[in-house]
Amino acid sequence: RRLSALQVRVLRDGHEQGIPARDLVPGDLLLLAAGDAVGADARLIEEAQLQVAEAALTGESVPVSKGI
Repeated sequence: RRLSALQVRVLRDGHEQGIPARDLVPGDLLLLAAGDAVGADARLIEEAQLQVAEAALTGESVPVSKGI
């Protein structure tokens, strides 16, 4: 179970660190890269050509472009 726990990169107190997704708290800034899974609801503050694979939610077979 620990091996498959979702890890995320966050910016806390000006430092980048990796934490388990279950430890996310309001105010954490998620740092995303291609292929990353998002383990929580989040608000976008900056993006560049963001596409999301929503197949598990909507059945859509192609990634959907997202923006602010």
